Amino acid sequence: MKRKRNPGPVGGYHILIFLYHALPDFAFDTLVRYGALLAMLAMKKQREASREYLRIALGKEPDFCEIWKHFDCFAQTLVLRLIAGKYKNAKLIHPQGHGEEFMSLVRSGAQVLYGTFHIGCSDLLGFCLADGFCPISMIRLKVGNSHDVERFTRHYKGLGLNIIWVNNPQEIILGINNAIQRKDSIAMQCDRVDYSSKNESFLFMGARRSFPFTIYHLSAIYRLPVAFCFSFNTKDGVITHAPAPFYPAESKKETLRLGRKHFQKLLTEVEELLREYPYHWFNFDGLNPIANDDAKLERQLSASACQ
Repeated sequence: MKRKRNPGPVGGYHILIFLYHALPDFAFDTLVRYGALLAMLAMKKQREASREYLRIALGKEPDFCEIWKHFDCFAQTLVLRLIAGKYKNAKLIHPQGHGEEFMSLVRSGAQVLYGTFHIGCSDLLGFCLADGFCPISMIRLKVGNSHDVERFTRHYKGLGLNIIWVNNPQEIILGINNAIQRKDSIAMQCDRVDYSSKNESFLFMGARRSFPFTIYHLSAIYRLPVAFCFSFNTKDGVITHAPAPFYPAESKKETLRLGRKHFQKLLTEVEELLREYPYHWFNFDGLNPIANDDAKLERQLSASACQ
């Protein structure tokens, strides 16, 4: 079975690293910007996903330059990740929001379930956590050209960084259990439903949409806290934001009930962040699907309007 790969030419990530060294900063930045333009023009599916998201995020129909800016923001963030992966220099500004509580939990060395979304350069967080704070296992989808992850893995080898590949669902449960038994924390993306069997609906971007809820089930099973953090590549550096951590209740039922309230509040914070950083939402596969009940109601309303 052919492995899924990230868009772009074969060897594209290696070429970017080479050009980063070979070209002056201005020339390299211009190249990345126009490379993003070519990607936008060539990738119809991702372009339409960008248009769908920006229409809601900006509150209007996005123009050509705004969609280009979305692709360029992603390209600039990808370059940051590649460079940080090569030189092990991922420097994040102290988290805003509940940053003190988040960093206290991080520095304690306790096992934590760390969650994030495909927002900004949040992938850097897992690698920074492994750098002297705690051993951590990152749950990732293995694609044919995950060179950013490969670079980080090589440079953080021996510092307590492990990868659990989500490609084989039969192995992921065993992989998570083994990681927790050896006292690793777990880092996982919590915004794509593709590989999750524990999906629930939450209000986000004007509709009730399906999101993975697995991280709270793990909290209920293993009695571990949940902590989210998001990061954004800006001119002032990599700015981070940490919502309030979540701690499991006495029972599984109560943990899941409180977990739903926590995740809904978190999604509200994410929407607020995206109002400030609207071009940093990097789910180019489209917004999360509208939950079944809401989709059915939407179809009924559309049918009634046509009659």
